[in-house]
Amino acid sequence: MHRREISGLRRFWTTTAIALALGTAQAQAQQAPDNPPIGFEADSLEYNDTSEIVTARGNVIAQRNGYRLQADEVVYNRTSGSVEARGNVRMWDPQGNLARAERAELTDTLKDGVVYNLLLMLDEGARLAAASGLRAEPINRFERVVYSPCAVCVDGAGERAPVWRIKARRVTYDENRKRFYYEGARLEMLGVPVLFTPGLSTPAPDVKRASGLLGPNFYTDAELGVGFDLPIFVVLSPQRDLTITPTFYSAVAPVLGLEYREQVSTGVLTLGGAGTYTARRDILGDRSGGSELRGYVYYGALLQHSPRWRSTVSGSVSTDDTFLRRYNINEDDTLRSNYRLEYFGDRSYFAANLWGFQGLRLTDQQGLIPFVLPQLDYRWASTPDAQWGQISLRANTLSIYRSDGGDTNRGSVSVQWRQTRFGDWGQVLTTTALGRADIYHNTSSDRLSVRPEDAGESGWHGRVLPTLATTLSLPLAGPALGGVQTFEPIAQIVVAPNTNNSPFPNEDSRAFDLDSASLFEIDRAPGRDRIEGGGRVTYGLRWSLDQKNWQIRTEAGQSYRLYGDSPFIAGTGLPEGRSDIVGRTSLRYRDWVDLIHRYRLDRDSLAVRRNEIDLRVGTARTFGTIGYSKLNRDVLNNELEDRAELRLSTRVQVAKYWSMFASSIIDVTRSDAPTIPRQDGFAPIRQSGGVSYEDECFAFSVGVKRNFTQDRDFQRGTTVLIRLAFKTVGGWRRQ
Repeated sequence: MHRREISGLRRFWTTTAIALALGTAQAQAQQAPDNPPIGFEADSLEYNDTSEIVTARGNVIAQRNGYRLQADEVVYNRTSGSVEARGNVRMWDPQGNLARAERAELTDTLKDGVVYNLLLMLDEGARLAAASGLRAEPINRFERVVYSPCAVCVDGAGERAPVWRIKARRVTYDENRKRFYYEGARLEMLGVPVLFTPGLSTPAPDVKRASGLLGPNFYTDAELGVGFDLPIFVVLSPQRDLTITPTFYSAVAPVLGLEYREQVSTGVLTLGGAGTYTARRDILGDRSGGSELRGYVYYGALLQHSPRWRSTVSGSVSTDDTFLRRYNINEDDTLRSNYRLEYFGDRSYFAANLWGFQGLRLTDQQGLIPFVLPQLDYRWASTPDAQWGQISLRANTLSIYRSDGGDTNRGSVSVQWRQTRFGDWGQVLTTTALGRADIYHNTSSDRLSVRPEDAGESGWHGRVLPTLATTLSLPLAGPALGGVQTFEPIAQIVVAPNTNNSPFPNEDSRAFDLDSASLFEIDRAPGRDRIEGGGRVTYGLRWSLDQKNWQIRTEAGQSYRLYGDSPFIAGTGLPEGRSDIVGRTSLRYRDWVDLIHRYRLDRDSLAVRRNEIDLRVGTARTFGTIGYSKLNRDVLNNELEDRAELRLSTRVQVAKYWSMFASSIIDVTRSDAPTIPRQDGFAPIRQSGGVSYEDECFAFSVGVKRNFTQDRDFQRGTTVLIRLAFKTVGGWRRQ
């Protein structure tokens, strides 16, 4: 027997290098290109040329085909191809997963073999500990196993159990299927067993989509009783999946929910819904005998047909008015369905829209709710030119149909020229010329279909309106209070013939309220049905201050009608003569404070007709928001009645993984109009709150929601929702 030993210096060895050093060059010829030799690195290396055993000691590293082995001592038998590692054994696979063990017996590929007292640390953060493990690609078997994706907690008292873990008598891991199969398994929460099962299967931590159970949700509701759901996620193919969600209640029949998703070559598709077979109820929500099918369907798609063309589909339909609210799906009182086809040109845009609506309020009459079939809109703009300005074109058509009310067909085209010039003093002069032509065909013989002033007159009607506008502003800037201050007075004059809007129906310009955003617009109507003619002067002021941490913006203005009739009804801020005063102020301090205030003041009394405040204070993890909206239009009109609402919400991060949240919506409307009876003072609409926990492996939340409104079989009451999610087990989807 001959034995040679090299020690002292740290060297890198391969079996080829060993063979050359020992004069056995034939070993080099035995190595195939696709089967490279094992690379050794150690403090000392001993080779027995009789038994062909290589013994490496001291910080040994062995590598082959992306697999890496590190130990205190490694014995490699070149004849049998076995590798035995002892002491502080650590093994890495090509994906970066780390295994720790006391001893390992491997083949010369460094990936198959038996490992004792194993701790496997996966690259996704999960850990698996086992008394022993046997690997024969692609199957891995582990005995007496503990598995958890949670981080191990260590404090002054020592190591604590993770939030959850699975203990099993035996675990088999199939590398091809990327699934763990457990035998004799039990689930522990904080070290306490909560579930025993003879068999269990979970996907590998690095699997993003896998069939299985999702996190359950638990409910208590005054009307529905105690309930729970257990979503089942089914992967149909790499591009398709299905989620089946049965929900069971103690007081009513169960509800079955379905959601199908598919990724096609041009985009994504979604189709889902929920339904139940339950007791039939009359229009007031009382049981009327027998049973009926109740439910809803929702759908959506985004399809990119080409770099310039795309389609968007979205919508939902319900069997009745109260199903969504009764089963805590959402609070919608109107369902919308839309198909949109869009074209994006270099300097043009085209959109075709189809719209359908379903009203869910008790007062809604479906026959009076319109269908838009279709709405076409085309826009084009020339390349801006500093000398000649820019020309833009817009063409629009609209067809509205009602089964029991009036129909409207409209065509509209407008051409605009706009030029901006800068003066020697910094003044900015913008000149705009706008020409617009509309043609309508209206069949509004039934004036009950809309408000009388918006119904229009039956027959064909047309109008042409040329408009000329000039806007002058003088922005001034300079240092102030350690920052930069800007001061910009602005004035505008608009000249156009007077126009009569009464023959034309008003379908898309009814929700108008003058604000600072629309004050200097040439056409201030939100839609195309109302057009503002006559002459007017508009004036205002903009001011800002920018410091290192603070930014303040404020603007205010008013307009004065020189001649012509206002197309807007009283209470919107644009009567004859002077308009109401409108403004907006925003304040921001770093990322801690964000305040926006919008207002409209009465032109004579300066009474607040519109007051909106949105304040957010805090960080991304701990914050509070306050929202206040008040509309005091000072008119007797059922559609423009006074309203005031207060919105409060907060989220507080009380610990690393724990947070608390709460929100409230309160009706604070007060009305002095005897013809509009309503409850004065604070009337809560909806309140909610709860606590949540989320770490790298587990999410848990308890929420309480209180509704103070009711509608037929949707009654006011309290709902408690408990959500659990075990990440990496059966999939994980954020709620």
